[in-house]
Amino acid sequence: ANEGIISRAIRKLFNSKRDIEELSRGERSVSLNVEMLEIYNEQVRDLLRAGSETDEGTPLKIVGSEAVGSIRKPVTCEAEVFKILKMAQRRRCVKATQSNATSSRSHLL
Repeated sequence: ANEGIISRAIRKLFNSKRDIEELSRGERSVSLNVEMLEIYNEQVRDLLRAGSETDEGTPLKIVGSEAVGSIRKPVTCEAEVFKILKMAQRRRCVKATQSNATSSRSHLL
C-alpha cells in the first residue's frame, strides 16, 4: 500500500529533526508540537480540547494566522503524532447527508 502524504510528511519532519540535532553535535535541539483544528460551518474548533468529542464547544478566535487559545501538544516521535491524529479524527464533526450516512463536512488542519 502507498503511504499517504500525512505519513510521509510526519516521517520527513522527524528525520529532519534528527539530522539537525546530529549535525549540530548537540548544540541544537528541535522540538515539535501538534495542533489539531477543525473548520466546520465557518467556525474553528480545537480537536485536542477535552470534551470536543461530545460538544461543539466555543469556537476559537482567529487572530492573523493563529487560533487563540488552541492546545498544542509536544511530540517526540511519529507514533505520538499518529495517536493524536487518531483521537482528533474521532472528535471531528460527522453528520449524515443525503448521499452519505457519515460524512465529514469539515476541514482538518
